[in-house]
Amino acid sequence: MKIAGLMYSSRRSLIDPQHLEERLDGIRRAMQLTRRLGTEPLLIRCGRIPDPQVSAPPTEIALDRPAEDAGNPFAFAAPTKRPAISDADRFSLLCEILNDLAGHASHLGCRLQLLMTEFHLNRIQTLINAIPSGGIQLVFDPATCLMTGSQPVSVFRDLYQHVGYIRARDADKDVDGAGIETAPGAGSVDWEELLPTFAEADFPGWICVERTGGDNRAEDVSCGVTRFRQLAPLPPSQ
Repeated sequence: MKIAGLMYSSRRSLIDPQHLEERLDGIRRAMQLTRRLGTEPLLIRCGRIPDPQVSAPPTEIALDRPAEDAGNPFAFAAPTKRPAISDADRFSLLCEILNDLAGHASHLGCRLQLLMTEFHLNRIQTLINAIPSGGIQLVFDPATCLMTGSQPVSVFRDLYQHVGYIRARDADKDVDGAGIETAPGAGSVDWEELLPTFAEADFPGWICVERTGGDNRAEDVSCGVTRFRQLAPLPPSQ
């Protein structure tokens, strides 16, 4: 048995200031565990990629205490706000963090795989170009593409050279324009076109059939593997 990769679980994006140092230390420790388990890919949440073209910080709204709270010693104090920073500054911070993590990963023989919240092609390409070490790759997830309004086959064709790991998840768009994950092969992803596209690109990494919701995940994954084998038969084991 071989482990495809590890995922560092985090509720926050990579550059969220809350518990930032603890999160980065956790990722570095996860790199060591990844190598001890005999694999290379480490999946981490990138979060939304800030727009490097937006140099103005967001406008803050002052939160005044209600007049009736004036002089009330038991009234809650207004929360302290962090200084607002621009998207361009946040983008620079993201690049700085990724450069540092990619260098550490390269030293250990590990490769970072970025989990995206959306596939904004221009920003992704700008981010990759801003990491001179070249030590990062993308996790391609057709369910995320579909749920955020992108076309999976088109996105993969545009980014395949930077993809290092594929999460073969499925999804449907709902009536509100959002989306919901489904069992692999039971959603709206066009696997009959997408799987041959993976083969056409000669993708060398892992294609991991996944189901992150539902009550019958193991059965859903098993059925998904069977379905995908029918669409793209694998060569016999050596």
